[in-house]
Amino acid sequence: TVPATSLVASAEAEAVETTGTRGGVHAAQHVGSREGSLSAEHVLSHTVTLAYDDVASVDYFGTQLKGLWTQAYGSIQHAMAAAAAEAAEVTRRTAEHDISMLDSLKSKGGAKLAAVGALAYRQTLAATKLVWNSERQRPWSFLKEISTNGDMQTMDVIFPASPLLLYCAPRLLQLLLDPVLSYANNETRIAFSDPYSPHQLGTYPIGDATTAAQEPMPLENSGNMFLMMLAIVQQTAQRQDRTPTPADCEWFYPHYWSLLTGWADELMVRLPYPANQLCTDDFTGRLANNTNLGAKGIIALQAFATMCDIAGAGDTTDCAKYSAAASDYAAVWTELAYSDVGLPHYKMSYNDLPGIKESWSIKYNLLWQRILRLKKPFAYDEIASREVAFYSSKLNTYGFPMDPRHTYVKLDWFTWAGAMGTDKDFLLVVDNIFRYANETVDRNPLTDLYYTDSGRQTFGGFIARPVVGAIFAKVLLEY
Repeated sequence: TVPATSLVASAEAEAVETTGTRGGVHAAQHVGSREGSLSAEHVLSHTVTLAYDDVASVDYFGTQLKGLWTQAYGSIQHAMAAAAAEAAEVTRRTAEHDISMLDSLKSKGGAKLAAVGALAYRQTLAATKLVWNSERQRPWSFLKEISTNGDMQTMDVIFPASPLLLYCAPRLLQLLLDPVLSYANNETRIAFSDPYSPHQLGTYPIGDATTAAQEPMPLENSGNMFLMMLAIVQQTAQRQDRTPTPADCEWFYPHYWSLLTGWADELMVRLPYPANQLCTDDFTGRLANNTNLGAKGIIALQAFATMCDIAGAGDTTDCAKYSAAASDYAAVWTELAYSDVGLPHYKMSYNDLPGIKESWSIKYNLLWQRILRLKKPFAYDEIASREVAFYSSKLNTYGFPMDPRHTYVKLDWFTWAGAMGTDKDFLLVVDNIFRYANETVDRNPLTDLYYTDSGRQTFGGFIARPVVGAIFAKVLLEY
C-alpha cells in the first residue's frame, strides 16, 4: 500500500489517524493535501490519487473473487500510476458523460430532477463492486444494501436501483443478476430450494446465505427478476432498430431456462390472489391480496412470456399460456381492486381492511408495463391516469404517502408513481422531492423513506442506499 505521504509526489500531503484500530468501526482515516498558496488571482489545481488494495473483494460461497482491476494491473501501485497518467482524459470523458446525463434528466424533470439525479447517480454506483470470476472467465458485480442492513444482492434493492443501471450501463445490471441466478440454480456449495427467486446472497462481502436465511417474498423476488431481465434484453438489443433477438437472451437461455420456467409456474399458482405475505415494503407488515404486489406479479408473468418469445423457447415452452394467464389475472385484478369511494381508484387490497374507510395505495409496480413497452396485461393508460389523479388528492407538504396507514413515502416509489402520470404530474413529484431534500432538518445522505407532512427522515436508516437509482425511471420511458 502506498503511504499517504507519497500519494502526490509534487505536493505535501498530511495523514492523521484518529483513535481506534485501523480496521475498527470507530477508526477514521484523514488525508489532506496541500500545495502552495491560493489567491483570488491564482487558480491552482492538482490531482490526488487514492486507492484501496483489497486482497479479495467478495467471498462467493467459498470462492474468493478479486476486484476487476486486478485483470489489468499487477499491483495497486500500477493501477494508481495508470490512473494518474489518464487523469486528464478521464476527467474530459466524465465531464462529457455528466453533461449528457444531466441534459437527459433536465429534459424529463428540469434542473431539480438533474440535481437530485446527480446525488442518486453517485449513491447508487458507490454501493456496487466489480469483480473477476476466474472460473467463468468473466466479470460479476455485487451490491451492498447499505444502512438498513449489510445484505448482499438484495433483490428488492437491486430492483429500485435498476433504472439508473438500465439507463447508463444495462450490462452492469446483468452482472448483478448473474450471481443470483447461479446460486438459485444450485451452482454453489450451499443448496437453494425455494421455488422462487432468492432474496439475497448473504452479508456483504460474504455470500453464504442458505434457503432458511431468505425472506419469503415469492411474488416480490421472482417478479423483480423477470421485470429486470426483460429490461436488460430490451436495453442491450444488438440490432440497429433495437428489436431483441434470441442472441440477446444467451446469458440466460437455455442455461437457466428450466429454473426461470419453474419461477413462472410458481407465479401462476400464487396469482391472481396474493396470499398474506411480505413485499419489499416489509416495514409496513404483511398484507393479504396486496394489489400493488399482485400487479407486479401479473406484469412479471407477461414479461416472462415476452422473454419466452424473444428467446425462441416456444419449442419446449408454451409461451402463450403465460401471456393468457397474465391477461386473465389482470382482468380479475381490475374488477376486484376497483373502488368508487371518493375519486375512482384501486384499493390497497381486494379485502376490506379494519379501520380503513378509504382503501388505496400507490401502485408503483404498474409503471413497469410502460418501462417494458408492453401493450398488456393491464389497460395501462386508463388505470394509471385514474390512480395518479387520486394520489394528487392526498398530497401533503412534501408529497403523498404510500397508503392511508402512514404519512411516510419511499422516495423511489414516489418517483415511479409520478412517472405513471403526465409530465405535469411528474414535475409535481420532482418539486416535492427537491423541496424535501433541500428543507429537511435531517442532514444525512439522501434518504429513500421520509414523512410527507414533516419532511423528517424516518426510522431504521434508509440513508445512502442505492435504491435511489429509481429516480432515472422517467428517462427510460419512450412513449
